[in-house]
Amino acid sequence: MRLVLFVEPVVFRDDPLFLAPHLDWCEQFVQALPGSEPVLVSGPALVAAWRARRPGREDGLDVEIDGYELLAYHGRRRVDYLRALYGGGDAQHPLARALGALRERQAPGLAVLCSQNAIATAALAGMPQLHIEQAPLPRVGHPARLALDPCGHQTRAAPQRLREAILSAPCDTATRDRLLGLRNRIRLQAAQARLQDRAAVDALQSLRRAEPGRPIALLALQPRDWVTHEGALGARWSTDELLLHWADQLPPGWLGVPTSHPDAPVPQALLQALARHHPQLRSLPDGLGLGTTEALLTRADALVTVSSSSAATALLFGVRCAVVGASPWTGWVATAPWQLAAQRPLDDAQAVALLRFLTHRYSVRLDALGSALRGTPLLGHQAQAIDGLLDAAAYDVEAAERLFALPDPVP
Repeated sequence: MRLVLFVEPVVFRDDPLFLAPHLDWCEQFVQALPGSEPVLVSGPALVAAWRARRPGREDGLDVEIDGYELLAYHGRRRVDYLRALYGGGDAQHPLARALGALRERQAPGLAVLCSQNAIATAALAGMPQLHIEQAPLPRVGHPARLALDPCGHQTRAAPQRLREAILSAPCDTATRDRLLGLRNRIRLQAAQARLQDRAAVDALQSLRRAEPGRPIALLALQPRDWVTHEGALGARWSTDELLLHWADQLPPGWLGVPTSHPDAPVPQALLQALARHHPQLRSLPDGLGLGTTEALLTRADALVTVSSSSAATALLFGVRCAVVGASPWTGWVATAPWQLAAQRPLDDAQAVALLRFLTHRYSVRLDALGSALRGTPLLGHQAQAIDGLLDAAAYDVEAAERLFALPDPVP
């Protein structure tokens, strides 16, 4: 089977090799599907790095796409290209033409796409696709896991499309109770996995005691110049502009506490300046908002984010959530901070239904990808793959527990 591996060809974060970790995912797929014939579609630097891993690889098999030519189609305006990644596809786009030529020449049987790209998704329509990224499960202290979505990444993804089916799926009492216990153990560990997690939780609790009765929303930032940042938002925002915009939209009396991605720390001086300026902004001391969103979700009242997988953690923990950009959680969450006061978080039964979906075929351990792919319906066409995701009879709660690294439950 010819296997197309698509890694975004446009340069992000000023580094042509920034997405090199996606090549590790691609390598895992090649190993997990013995006999497959991989074809990497990406920018020249990533194709060269891929070929360096595979000495003697036939020349011309992989497809190099100059990301700057793709940007030129948009007048070299990166934000316009990013908007196109969240659109409906464009048959005349140079990326679509390149992928169309690849389909005619090599007749691939499966496409694996590593990030949101509506142009590529449309150009490869009609053939089995898997959209992969880090699984939308709590991450800190747990093994590396991938999400296998047959529908999409940030837009048209399975959680968005299948919400009602996920929440209404039948579940026997024993499985439901076991999954509720699993969710509670995950939440407990999130609050105390690392020293900085415990310190961050203590700091948030101190803030709550200092200003009792004021609900606290985490304002979770992501790195800028990222496919799921400018593309999801549809515009470029500086860090301070975005935080002030979110704070302006919080319900009256609410407090906003920024947290940041480990790869993009926000200077403490900036956070303090914003807190001095805006009456609804507060900052955690000593950089305790860096990489601690999961832990803080065990104590916060709500989360505001762009499209981060932390939204899924908020849903699982029963925390209100607003996702302000295009997201697989559209329909599950609020779309603006001002809506948080009226939003109802998932109750335990709904959180368990979502956890069961996310831990059944949708999420797999990276070190067990081969066994997960053997015989899976997710390698079929989309309708078959969706049926496989919703096949409650095949659910294995012990396999779900193996997706996490948790101490044994107390008898």
